[in-house]
Amino acid sequence: MSSNTARATPWVVLAGVVGATCDITYALLYYGWRGVPAQRLLQTVASGLLGKASYDGGWPTAALGLACHYAIVAVTAESARAEGHRLPPEVLDVSPKRASGSRWPLRASPARGRVNGRRTAARPVPGSSPTAGP
Repeated sequence: MSSNTARATPWVVLAGVVGATCDITYALLYYGWRGVPAQRLLQTVASGLLGKASYDGGWPTAALGLACHYAIVAVTAESARAEGHRLPPEVLDVSPKRASGSRWPLRASPARGRVNGRRTAARPVPGSSPTAGP
């Protein structure tokens, strides 16, 4: 295992746990408000492995569904990390300084109608009258 991979492993695990927790919490709340019990939702995840038999297994198959969900999100986090290193920095926009001189992608000042020093407010189209309607 390379040193970069070893350093990234705790972050990938953390990303997987946080991502899976947020995702399953949202799903449980969303479908719970619509009358779907948590056990049924988690059994639906387990049905990817067990098929329709997952609905007959009670809480053990629901726990299997939860474990599957965390495993899927962990693999997704690792895939994103592995593939992210293959992309050039221009695609990821991770350069230390932007053209604006800031470390952040946008330096906005909405009160002035500017982003990164450029005016963003609507400008009249040449040859049109400012009072002309649509």
